[in-house]
Amino acid sequence: KERKLNKKRQEICSRQLNNSTDADSPSDGGLESPTYYQNYVSYDFLQQQQQQPKSAAAEMDPSVLWCLGPDFDKQTVLSLLSDNNSIDSGFMQPTTPTWWMSSPSQWNISSIHEPPIYTPRSVMSELGPQSPTNSATKRPFSDVSNRTTIGRSFASNQPTTKLEFSTPVRSLTPDLYSRVPSSIKRSRITPALTSSSLYETPPPPAPLPPVGSTVDSAERALEIALLLKEHPDCTCVLVTLIQEYQSRFQKPLHAHLEQPYCIIHCPKNFIVNPDLDLPFVQIPFSLFADNIRQLLTQHNGSMPLASFPQCYNHTFEPLYDHNEGVPLEHYISCIKDIQIVTGQGVIKKVQFSNTPGLSFMPTTFDTSNMHVDMCAEVQQRLQQFSREVLDLLKNQGFHCRLPVSKFVSAYHQYFSRQCRVADYGFSKIIDLLLAIPKSVQILGDGNKRIMTITHRCQMKRFTNDIIRILKNKPQRSMSISEIPIEYEIAYKKPFYVADFGMCYLEDLVNEVKDNKELVVEADKHIIKLYRKERTDLEIYATRNFEKDVIDMLRILPDFSIPFQKFIPSYHHHFGYQCKVQTYGFSRLIDLLEELSHVVKINEDKNGEKIVQLTPSMMAHAILLNIEQLVRKYHGPLRIQDLQAQYLQVYRNELNPEDFGVASIEALLLTMTDKLDFHYTETDIILAMKEPSPATIQLAKNVILTLMLSQCQLSFWQLKQDMLVRFKQDVTLNMCRNELRDYVEVIDQTVRLTPPMCFAYNVVLLLSPCDGRMAYDDFIVEYQRRTGSTHLLYPTDYGFPTMPRLFDAIQLVAQVRGRRNFKIIILNPEFRRTLLYDN
Repeated sequence: KERKLNKKRQEICSRQLNNSTDADSPSDGGLESPTYYQNYVSYDFLQQQQQQPKSAAAEMDPSVLWCLGPDFDKQTVLSLLSDNNSIDSGFMQPTTPTWWMSSPSQWNISSIHEPPIYTPRSVMSELGPQSPTNSATKRPFSDVSNRTTIGRSFASNQPTTKLEFSTPVRSLTPDLYSRVPSSIKRSRITPALTSSSLYETPPPPAPLPPVGSTVDSAERALEIALLLKEHPDCTCVLVTLIQEYQSRFQKPLHAHLEQPYCIIHCPKNFIVNPDLDLPFVQIPFSLFADNIRQLLTQHNGSMPLASFPQCYNHTFEPLYDHNEGVPLEHYISCIKDIQIVTGQGVIKKVQFSNTPGLSFMPTTFDTSNMHVDMCAEVQQRLQQFSREVLDLLKNQGFHCRLPVSKFVSAYHQYFSRQCRVADYGFSKIIDLLLAIPKSVQILGDGNKRIMTITHRCQMKRFTNDIIRILKNKPQRSMSISEIPIEYEIAYKKPFYVADFGMCYLEDLVNEVKDNKELVVEADKHIIKLYRKERTDLEIYATRNFEKDVIDMLRILPDFSIPFQKFIPSYHHHFGYQCKVQTYGFSRLIDLLEELSHVVKINEDKNGEKIVQLTPSMMAHAILLNIEQLVRKYHGPLRIQDLQAQYLQVYRNELNPEDFGVASIEALLLTMTDKLDFHYTETDIILAMKEPSPATIQLAKNVILTLMLSQCQLSFWQLKQDMLVRFKQDVTLNMCRNELRDYVEVIDQTVRLTPPMCFAYNVVLLLSPCDGRMAYDDFIVEYQRRTGSTHLLYPTDYGFPTMPRLFDAIQLVAQVRGRRNFKIIILNPEFRRTLLYDN
């Protein structure tokens, strides 16, 4: 007997190891769990069991049931074999509490009578005689189905058949009990809280799937394993695996898996290249885009990329492979309303950007291999890596393309250092490249992947290159046909349209014609920079901004500042915001590029932009620093103390050699118009030179003469009026140099500058008031007299603030006092003269 039991035990173990799809033990608390059913009927069923007399079958040795499995409930089997009355009573008496999760109306009426008696999963009994038909497809009974069959056999007084053992199969019944609150679970096993009037019929379990589905899954897994063993390293491309499986076993691998090729234009035996080796095309972009849209319309808005050439050749002209062409996958991605996405089974598909009903998403990088979180430091490293990859592709790749397999060696050769993938939080190079999708595009698949620059970066790069060329042109424009020649002259390398991901120059220019910085005149075949026509006021304000930039950068180390810190530093230095709209620009970079004679924009080793003074302006800034140092120094300043004082104040050494002179004395000789040199026996003392009174009086007379003539005169009329009124002679050079802060010369016409025009209005307003007025009253009266709809804005006269505006007209009027006690006073020369003349 023991030998038979041991043999039976070995057969059960071997079946479970070979055929079981789930080796885990049943979870506690689930619908298939012994704990659930024992707790569920522990009270009523035990009462029924105590009332029933023990039969002879119940007196059998319980040790015989050890072969039924460790999770088998021996008491349940003994109660089943004892008497059929207990089973029949179980059909009649409900045992489920009323606080079951679902309503009885939602249950299956055909299974309400089934008793809640647990039968373990390890025993799959099949009662009744087996016919040849039903023996071929054995179905493992669930807990309730086993009990139902047993109850019916006892009710019909038929002898019970021998329990057959079968391979345990995981039930797909949802684990509803695990989602029941713990309070309800405790109430089900507490006899004191239960009442017979509160019981309902237990809910039936969900219908089980046929055993064939589980067997098919195991069979399919073995078939896939056999196919993988035929490939090196047991590795195969998914598309190839799908095709081999369908060819070998004559059935689909997955019912819902998409076809990797078009079933309309491709034969059934069509083989997809696992490397996705697509041709390099050379077609006009506009024609190609129209054909793609028409082709997608025929395919309901989506089609596989692998069979795209076959579909295109079937409808339009064949796609020929050109050595100087553009990769087909990249050329498709250049179309604005079309995108390439990854569907099921990693199959690339071409579809419209707004295709409804498709849940596919563009290809994203895999973050499962990341070692660290995407913190700010890793993001900065990725941005730096993105710039390095773009630089590598532009200078080393053929037509800005590089095989992924050669990227590591090319990176090492170009940057003289290894590309450490772990520094960026990844373990594979392909995941690192996919983490920068805005800069790099991965073409193809498998071992023939190619990396290139995205279309967006290519157009931005081409735009910047053309802008640099046009800025060196006098007219800021050139013919489109001159682009290759000018590009080669500017960048010292030949111009290839394929380097920018397009096939023809016209297509490349048309892609940037909607740019805000470039203007393309198609009828004249001219491309030029977009520049807003600035007013005279904006031009004058830009000249004032030059002085501000020099004043801010002259105290900084190396006379430079990072571009990103320019706006905050400007605000901190002057106390007000830098508004580029005041100067007729929309971007700060455009404003600084307009001041090319004052500042230059360079890039450091990390690729960040640096704003720095030009060499000529550096010398001018040094002289301004010396002038400021002499002006604020307490007492006489000697030349031998100049370098020490300069280092103490500006934290920078004063080296005359940096400016092409041999000594400090030679550098100071360039400031004879502003400095006075007092020679002593041992040293030279520096002092500021006061402005000439004659020059100041000449400026006042010129301003007054122009105010009497509506702020402007021809030069010859001004010259004559000055001789008649003040007996002074004026030349054009004097107007352009000594008097440039007060007047401007335009085509032999001399007129007041914008702040002097404001001074003219101040004189008209204050002359009837004895030349003085409170500051607040002046602002209100000025708006009333000028008829403007807004208050007095200093930007209307080329200055950012009111104090700066009044500082510019100190020759005419001055502001005295502080805060609420400020008053505006006219200088004596302008109090009565203008009023009497008018």
